[in-house]
Amino acid sequence: MKQRDYKLDFLRVMSMFMVVIIHVANCYTRNYSNITNFSYLGSIIFNVISRISVPIFFMISGALLANREFDKKKYISRIKKFIIIIIFWDIIYLVWEYFFLGVKYNNLYKLLFEPYRKHLWFLYAITLIYIIQPIISYIIRKSNSLIKILIIILWFIICNIGFFYFKSSSVISNICYIGYFILGNILYNNSAYKKLKKYNLLLLFISIICIVLNIVLSYKISLNHNTFVKTLLAYKCPLIIISSSLIYIYILNNYVPKKVNLILKISEVSFGVYLIHGIFLDIIKKVFNLYGINSFIGIIVFSVIIFLLSYLSIIIIKKTKLSKYIM
Repeated sequence: MKQRDYKLDFLRVMSMFMVVIIHVANCYTRNYSNITNFSYLGSIIFNVISRISVPIFFMISGALLANREFDKKKYISRIKKFIIIIIFWDIIYLVWEYFFLGVKYNNLYKLLFEPYRKHLWFLYAITLIYIIQPIISYIIRKSNSLIKILIIILWFIICNIGFFYFKSSSVISNICYIGYFILGNILYNNSAYKKLKKYNLLLLFISIICIVLNIVLSYKISLNHNTFVKTLLAYKCPLIIISSSLIYIYILNNYVPKKVNLILKISEVSFGVYLIHGIFLDIIKKVFNLYGINSFIGIIVFSVIIFLLSYLSIIIIKKTKLSKYIM
């Protein structure tokens, strides 16, 4: 049996906490007119930095699955499980919002194509990838290094075209997610990332430049339009593609496993935390006046609270038999 790689567990835990930060930060960014410019800047900083998380999630999945030999039983089981997860959590949030927020929903047919809660979009995207995973695996296994490099270059070009000319295209977005999945595997397997270790500082420097540039541009564009502009926060944005890919490589090359048991415990429930954290975000938004607290403080404090509550809830749910079907 292949030894567990705790670097991937660390990446998963880091990314999960960043996803929570994104959703708390969004509460501020989407209320541009109700907060100060300084608080808005804080929300943009946290939002942009944390945007590397979702691409890294796709890359982790790709590292583990993208070149596996086809196993019909596991393939069908994985897809069935994710369909059940999608149905279950869409219903949970539908019922939750109806009773807790008083939101009525009259378009159940729409749930076949769109998640009820926005943060559940990842389930739809990753399920699509799992459906076509045998094709992806075949291509990766049959491709030499040159072909793999060409695939990544073509993917990057398509994402750029989509970003600049087809901003709302779901097809381009899905190609972008599939590309992250493939990239994660190409960089991880055969330890390809290790060949880039001698460029560690350069990779880190470039990723920081991309993040800082994104922060500055996102902030200035919003000020110029006097509203929140999310264009540069798209996962097909070249700045996010570059920064997330380079951070992924950097951590694979430099992370030294520490407190392995803690990282492993959190990693094993990270998917559940992702699924349930929206409920605690709703509670926080209802109980507290987020906009009365500066984002530099509020985003960290509320993200930690939501993460801990979600973690404890999933630990309890994990003790039930239902958990193996819904997360």
